[in-house]
Amino acid sequence: MEFTELCKQSSNHCAYSPNGQYLATVVGYRLVVRDVASLKAIQLYACNETIQQIAWSPDSLLILAASYKLGTFQVWRLDDPDWTATVSEGLAGLSRVQWMPDARHIWSISNHQLRSTVYSLVDGTTHPLPAPKTPTEGWALRCDGRYLAVCERQRSTDHLHLLDTTTWQTVHAFPCGTNDLRHLQWSPDGRYLAIWDGLFDPRVFVYLPTGQLVAEYAPDPCGAPETGRPRTGGLGIRTVAWAPSAQLLALGGYNGRVTLLNHYTWKPVAEWGHPKRLETSRETRDAVVYREIREPFRTMGYEIATLPLTMAAETSDDAVATPKSGVTRLAFSATGDYVLTSDGRLSQTLWIRRLVDVQLVAVVVQAQPILTAAWHPRQPDLLAFACGGGYVHLWKGETLGCELLEVPTTHFAVRKLAWSPDGASLLLMDKDKFCLAFPLNADALGGGVSPTLDCAGRPLESTFPSHAP
Repeated sequence: MEFTELCKQSSNHCAYSPNGQYLATVVGYRLVVRDVASLKAIQLYACNETIQQIAWSPDSLLILAASYKLGTFQVWRLDDPDWTATVSEGLAGLSRVQWMPDARHIWSISNHQLRSTVYSLVDGTTHPLPAPKTPTEGWALRCDGRYLAVCERQRSTDHLHLLDTTTWQTVHAFPCGTNDLRHLQWSPDGRYLAIWDGLFDPRVFVYLPTGQLVAEYAPDPCGAPETGRPRTGGLGIRTVAWAPSAQLLALGGYNGRVTLLNHYTWKPVAEWGHPKRLETSRETRDAVVYREIREPFRTMGYEIATLPLTMAAETSDDAVATPKSGVTRLAFSATGDYVLTSDGRLSQTLWIRRLVDVQLVAVVVQAQPILTAAWHPRQPDLLAFACGGGYVHLWKGETLGCELLEVPTTHFAVRKLAWSPDGASLLLMDKDKFCLAFPLNADALGGGVSPTLDCAGRPLESTFPSHAP
């Protein structure tokens, strides 16, 4: 990889534009827009207060910056420096701002979810919407952007509202079976909506957009042998992920186990855990264990470890609000060939499984806790991760294995990383600096999923109008 020079940023507020051509960064009160290929600043915007959120419009023409302290957000247009818009929520405050799919409407959620409003950048009109239970996880947009699902609490009961984003009207509203709904997620094909509570309720519900309950799955809290279901230990679901094909739903519990449900019967097809000690067994027959080799003040690379192997584990206090135990990372690769998981008590370890036979193929054991990990958006078997040091770690598939790359600079620790939407560059962030890494063989990394197809292999249709405000 080739690395750029370091540039300043604040609070890790860095975001690629959806087309991958621009990179927006925050430096104090300023919003800087750079060209990704050269890192040259092409626009500089001054804000009224410290920026807590930035977001690109889906067409990459507009960008907003929100200040929760002032309860305002500002919008600029890249190709017209004189055009700007400012919206103030007044005494209601501001807790979240979200672009709508047409790139000409912005959804604003006030403090304590007292008010929820859609603002039009075309004619200045406003549309009130149901206020979600939480500003970040109490709602979800369908993959095509046509429908917005919002969870609302009414008379001590959770209700889901399905809104048409072209008319802002509620097309369906129905009560849910949850006790205290906290999360919801559309399937990649837009056919199903999965909802779950979180810490204290292990159930997950799958609904059709019309409100029909398709499935309810609840692991046995006692792990009874006759049920064949995993023991939850009294805690619920921590992470949920759909496979790109929408045919599998993965549930990661606070008990450290992952359950795969199929979309035909909504029954488990596979289930596994994250043991502290790896033994030679049928489950590990295809697995390669990559262990990081370290010397004082320097990381040397990887070695292939032999089994049995005991990994370092952290103690967990289940009495705290957010215990360390459980599946903290659960992500499918771009084509759904692999699934990445990790357990909060084994923070130095990554587990990679092949989905075709649900076989463990790689275990990566680091010397330090893994802070961030991300699959390449197009190449099916490329994973980047970092542990807070001056290195980028790559898993490059079953054939090539793990690789370690040193960032050629001093006083820079990779604490967060993100691939560009086209996969041509990798954003590396420290506390107050960032740089970009460009793969030497960019054409090889650009393969995989065609940009004209969605994750299920169907042609994409543009849902964003070309008109400008």
